Amino acid sequence: MQRFVTHKPRPFAVVADPTSHAHEVYGIERSLWRKLKGIVTRVPSMVRGLRIVGLAGLNTTNLMPADFLIDEQGNLVEAYCGGDAGDRIPFEQVERFLARGLHVPASRSATTAQAQV
Repeated sequence: MQRFVTHKPRPFAVVADPTSHAHEVYGIERSLWRKLKGIVTRVPSMVRGLRIVGLAGLNTTNLMPADFLIDEQGNLVEAYCGGDAGDRIPFEQVERFLARGLHVPASRSATTAQAQV
């Protein structure tokens, strides 16, 4: 993950979950079919990613992506569960979160939570 993050810096902290603990807590699924769907429907993105990390980028599990927005107090504000291997939280949602504007989920797979991480 660090190779991706250092390639394109972000205006926020990115934290990895190498043990998938958060994924287990929130019941994030594993799916070979949805992994393949993400690869097939996002070929240009996959090619860009492979240029950054090489073939190691194909060595992944079937765990679907999940993005969590956490405030300064450590509260989970939003959990976004990807519908396939390439489905990540829309950057517009992250920008709204960072701007501290009214936060309204932009898609059906976004959920709001008031939980402690």
